[in-house]
Amino acid sequence: VGLGGWMLQEGYMMNSSGAADTQHEFIEKLTALVGAENTAEFYSNWRKNFVRQQDVNTIASLGYNSIRLPMHYNLFTLPIEAEPVLNENTWLMTGFEMVDELLTWCEANQIYLILDFYT
Repeated sequence: VGLGGWMLQEGYMMNSSGAADTQHEFIEKLTALVGAENTAEFYSNWRKNFVRQQDVNTIASLGYNSIRLPMHYNLFTLPIEAEPVLNENTWLMTGFEMVDELLTWCEANQIYLILDFYT
């Protein structure tokens, strides 16, 4: 089962092709519409609620044995040009915490987790 749309939004997954084909465009349009603070709140709620333990339990109960997780780098690190210290990685905990929680749910259900990282 693929969890596209949770940690990486693309136009074809979000049904926004033509208006916002990439995650970057989607975030820009949302920010222009509701402002940066509301966009940040939207994404905080999105990340907490898009996939929950009951979803993984249901996936397992339906007989699936693996989950593919597309992930965007911006949940794990800053872009190079935004690093506060040049050439020094700046790790963000959001992505790691999301993956750790999902991995816990997968392990409890004996489901493999396939990590699919996008840069």
